Amino acid sequence: MDRNRSKYFSLALLLLLAACANVRSPTGGAKDDKPPVMLSVYPEHLSTRFSATSITFLFDEYVALSDINNNLVISPPMQTKPKIKVRKKSVILELQEPLLPNATYMFNFGEAVVDLNEANKAQDLVYVISTGDVIDSLEVQGKAWDVFNDKAASQFKVMAFENDTSIFSKASKPLYFTRTKDDGTFKLPYMREGNFYLYALDDQNNNFRYDDGEAIGVLNAAINPLKDSLDIVFETSIARPDKLYINDFITDSLGALKFALDPFYKNASATALSTTLTTKMYRSADSVFVWLNGLPTDKREAVVIKVDTLYSDTLDVLFFSEALKNKFNIQKPDQVKYKTSEKIAIKSRALLQVNDTSKIQLLQDSIVTNFELIYDSLQFFYQISAAFKAGKNYALQLLPDAFINAVGTTNDSLTFAFDVLKSEDLGNLILNLKIPDSLTNAALMVYDKNNNLVFEKMNVRTETITISSLLPGDYAAKLHIDANQNGIYDPIDLTKKTVPEIMHVYPSKISLRANWDLKIDWEIEVPLKIEKIED
Repeated sequence: MDRNRSKYFSLALLLLLAACANVRSPTGGAKDDKPPVMLSVYPEHLSTRFSATSITFLFDEYVALSDINNNLVISPPMQTKPKIKVRKKSVILELQEPLLPNATYMFNFGEAVVDLNEANKAQDLVYVISTGDVIDSLEVQGKAWDVFNDKAASQFKVMAFENDTSIFSKASKPLYFTRTKDDGTFKLPYMREGNFYLYALDDQNNNFRYDDGEAIGVLNAAINPLKDSLDIVFETSIARPDKLYINDFITDSLGALKFALDPFYKNASATALSTTLTTKMYRSADSVFVWLNGLPTDKREAVVIKVDTLYSDTLDVLFFSEALKNKFNIQKPDQVKYKTSEKIAIKSRALLQVNDTSKIQLLQDSIVTNFELIYDSLQFFYQISAAFKAGKNYALQLLPDAFINAVGTTNDSLTFAFDVLKSEDLGNLILNLKIPDSLTNAALMVYDKNNNLVFEKMNVRTETITISSLLPGDYAAKLHIDANQNGIYDPIDLTKKTVPEIMHVYPSKISLRANWDLKIDWEIEVPLKIEKIED
């Protein structure tokens, strides 16, 4: 019997050791992407005759606070902010001042409460109580729409103030606020009766006030939730700044300067303070290019930039002969397929002059062919024009010494091969537009995948427009409602409280194939519609 027990014990020991040998460390498992869920709050949400001095929120997991000072909005505002602390799975809010009598208070935590490990944000954490017998129950609802990009203004803050300047003040916080959903809709609940100024704001720095560069929508009058329509549409855009600044400019030692400029500002000029230099300036749709013209001075040169009567500043532009002494490169065009009517651009970072046209050759199937060299006096570069033949292969050869710069240095060699397309290599886009009679001064614009404008037509109506001989690829179509007929897009004007101009964008990518007529029906809908807003 003892011998059998010994066998059984040995077998059990071996099985135990085998099991231990197969033990593996636990895997990390799926990443926790669930936000904290509030299980209870005391005193209860929507309590009346509230008299407590602290509020305790209990969650289903350990939590932490994230930027609580900017996220938590209490309405009506409190002079002294509550003290807030976290205790394991609880958030405790301790009030530091008595609440107003017969008032409904809303505590909106925004995105302040997160879980401890992954920082997932608790959603829609709003706590409402009343110090009186009733909870204020008025609300407004509506939609915010990004009218420049023609899409819902998602995650915008909708805020209500008692005066129309508070959103621009560092000292003010909104009485009420909420966020728009992915479809741009919103509800602003638990409001009292009264007149409020409402704004929709893409509050990127989360400070509950407007800053330059943030998209905003305004209403031209105060709203009373008891008396006025509850369906509000905010047409949002980025306003032009109150003052014009040119901070984002690029310069290099070749005497070149580039900076962005809104086409709204019509008159721009650049003047070199040096008596030995002049300037050449070219303006594209949204940028200004300036070159110093003359012999390099081997120092920083002062260039005065003026824009209308709104801006004047002196910028330093580097202009060093050493940078121009080495053989310079001609920029190789990105495009390798051309239509028969197109020209080939010859550009460099610095200003060019022709030195020897015999060093420029255009070859068709390896045979030298005639061309015309054209100087674009507006953009300050050269173009090759020729009687290009469809379906043929070409090469442009720029030999050394073809071009020369300000210090007498010539170009390095460049060979650029390209194809000229046949008609069957191209496609046609046919747009059947249906535009409401109420929309006038509509301009149609079509852009390629690099956002280059390939077609524009002003004052379009309900009509069929054919755009012929387009390169295969992806395109985007926009319809600009140019209300003031100035030929540019005008955003919201915060001083005049005028709405931005509408930009309708075709909702799908337009993919054009070779040897194909692509027909598109595009019906423009106006005004913006508010569908049923879900709770």
